[in-house]
Amino acid sequence: MIELLVVMGVIAIILAMAVPAMQSMLAGNKLVQAGDDLASALATMQQEAIKGNEAVEVRFYTFRDMNLPVTTPQFRAYQFVKKVTATTESNRRSSGASRDGFVVVPLSKIERLPEGVIMLNDSEYSTLITSQKMIRESRNVRIPDSEDGEYYAFHFRPDGSTTLPKTGSDQWFVTLVNEADVLASAGALPANFITLQVDAHNGSARKFQPGVQ
Repeated sequence: MIELLVVMGVIAIILAMAVPAMQSMLAGNKLVQAGDDLASALATMQQEAIKGNEAVEVRFYTFRDMNLPVTTPQFRAYQFVKKVTATTESNRRSSGASRDGFVVVPLSKIERLPEGVIMLNDSEYSTLITSQKMIRESRNVRIPDSEDGEYYAFHFRPDGSTTLPKTGSDQWFVTLVNEADVLASAGALPANFITLQVDAHNGSARKFQPGVQ
C-alpha cells in the first residue's frame, strides 16, 4: 500500500512538471504554424498580383474574439482582396460598389490566426498594423463569430512591388506572438515571437524566428 502511494505521488509530480512543458510546446507549434501560413499566403498573393496583372490588397483585421471568455481587440486575422471596376450604373447598384465605383472581390476568406496567437500591436515591432502611413479602414467589417472589426492594408502591385512607402527610414514588418505571453511579459517583447518583414520594393517577405520554443 505504501509503495503504491509512493508511485502515485511520483506520477503526480511528473505530470505536474510535464503539463506546463506540453502547453508551452503546443503554443510554440501554433506560433510557428501561424508564421508559416502568413508567409506562404503573402508569397502566393504577390504571385497572384503578377499573374493577374492587377493589384491585390492585403488586409490585417483587428477585432474582439467572442469565442474567448475574456478578450480585447487584437489583430487576429488577415485577408486578400482585389478591387474591380463596376462598368455600369446597374452593376454598381447590384454589386454594392463603393462610391468610387469599385467592387471588392475576396481572393481568400478571412483567415484567422490559431487560437491564442495575435499580431503584436506595437509600433516598434509591427509597423504594418500601427503606422499612420498604412491604409486604414475604420468602418465596421463583419468578422464571423466576433464583433465587427477594422483593418490596416497595403497592396501588391502588378509588378510584384508594394504600395508601402520606400523612404530609407521605413521598415515594414509584423510580429506574431502568443497572447498569453504578452500578458505575462508586462509590455516587453515575449521570448517567443515570429517577425515577418515585407520588402517595400520587391514585395518579398522574410521570416525571422529567433528560438521559438
